[in-house]
Amino acid sequence: MAIIRSTGADAPGPHPDAVPPRAHASAAASVLPEGETRFAILIVEDNPVFREFLQRALHARFPLLALSAAGSLREALLRLNAARTDLVFADVHLPDGRGFELARRIRQMSVDAKVVFLSGYDLPEYRVVAYRSGADQYLVKGRVSIDDIAAVVNSTIASRGAP
Repeated sequence: MAIIRSTGADAPGPHPDAVPPRAHASAAASVLPEGETRFAILIVEDNPVFREFLQRALHARFPLLALSAAGSLREALLRLNAARTDLVFADVHLPDGRGFELARRIRQMSVDAKVVFLSGYDLPEYRVVAYRSGADQYLVKGRVSIDDIAAVVNSTIASRGAP
């Protein structure tokens, strides 16, 4: 089963979890003026294959944005303290805690970042805990496409008033 559902133009090769979609000449890639990286995304995912896939896919679509990644709750908190972050994509299960705790800590730290869970668990109780923890959105791996994730990035950029 693919971790992220592919859409027509993005049809990956035989290993959809490890192969990023082809780069697109979309309007999204030109949202910010050339050379500016005001918008920063943090990917918090303990699966290195999925983490790298998402990084490469987002970089292909949004080459001017600052992308960073963390494989644990501790590493994510260090990255959040070190640099401004606008959007966090987080997994629910991390080796040293839950993504729910990360969302709570982000809100306690008054970090002005949108928090989106990308989880393999499509359970109502997980959604409830995610939103109570401070999540803005909950997406399910295998049911969400790269286009859906790009739409989240675009809407977050637009809501931040980026040019």
